Amino acid sequence: MQPRFLKDPCAEQLRELVAAEVASRGLLDRAYLRLHVKAVVVVLWALVSYWMLVIVTPPWWPVCFLSFVLAALAVALNLMHDGNHQAFSRNARMNRLAGFTLDLLGVSSLFWVEDHNRKHHGAPNVDPFDGDIDYGFIARVAPSKPWRPWYRFQHYYLWLLYAFLLERWQFYLDLRKVLGHQSANGSAPTRERRQYCLLFVGKLVFLGWALVLPAVFHPLWAVAILYLVGAGVAGLIMGTVFQWAHCVEGAMFLSVQRTQERLPETWLRIQVEATLNVRLPRWLSWYVGGLDHQIEHHLFSRYPHTIYPDLAGTIEEFCRANRINYTRHQGFWPAVRAHHRWLRQMGQRPVLPEVEYDPTF
Repeated sequence: MQPRFLKDPCAEQLRELVAAEVASRGLLDRAYLRLHVKAVVVVLWALVSYWMLVIVTPPWWPVCFLSFVLAALAVALNLMHDGNHQAFSRNARMNRLAGFTLDLLGVSSLFWVEDHNRKHHGAPNVDPFDGDIDYGFIARVAPSKPWRPWYRFQHYYLWLLYAFLLERWQFYLDLRKVLGHQSANGSAPTRERRQYCLLFVGKLVFLGWALVLPAVFHPLWAVAILYLVGAGVAGLIMGTVFQWAHCVEGAMFLSVQRTQERLPETWLRIQVEATLNVRLPRWLSWYVGGLDHQIEHHLFSRYPHTIYPDLAGTIEEFCRANRINYTRHQGFWPAVRAHHRWLRQMGQRPVLPEVEYDPTF
């Protein structure tokens, strides 16, 4: 069931305003060009790093290893993310190809689209619709979730668990959904079989380049250790980048009944006030694929991320004019510290409101 929102003409006004600016300034064509040039650079970076690490293996191979880990993550942040949002190209096949890079990294793009695009983007920070704020018994990142005693330490141990985020997707979550016969994107059975075939092809290709081919040239134990270290670094970065936008101080959180017909806020206000941008240096903004402009991404996820800096000023001005709280972290470390403080705050036992004693009751 998809949530429904309070009606608000502001969302349509903002869409028209941004569409007019994009058309008048010719922003979209330039944004696609920048994105495609970036894609070529990132893919070449990944291929050269992999070749140097696995085949050549020079004495300074740790540099090649770190380079490949960062390049593979850059593929996910810059190609996969836009592709699965239908934002990489005007061509649907190009979008699918870019999105399929996630499968080549060992994670099903089919289930990722369902969890990320529909559930998270549909209602960010709204319990129970947004699965990204449901950590089960592991941690508590939303005020509506129940508290458990070990959460007092979550602002320490959760950073370590972020390092296993990628392995959890690759070897557990996708297979659990397949074995549980969960529908992939609500597809018809025939189409679903083709999609599952792509899922398993992606897994096989991933295992081939990540473990099998390296084991031909190097000891298997060394390959396994480097895989775990590389996946840990990538998972830690991904967990941080995705959570500093939502699970932080100042972000809106809502809790509703799943059967509730309409949420108590508008779509525009929830998307903006449940999200924070991050002010990053240009080189780091280039690397994270526009995820420093999370507000723009949540409002216009089908635009390529290379257009977001051009739209940010207009969107911020519109939000402030309509009394919508448009917020940003002032840097990388302030964003990380804000997430750390939120984990610590959510790890404390909730204080129940005091009930006044009425002697006449």
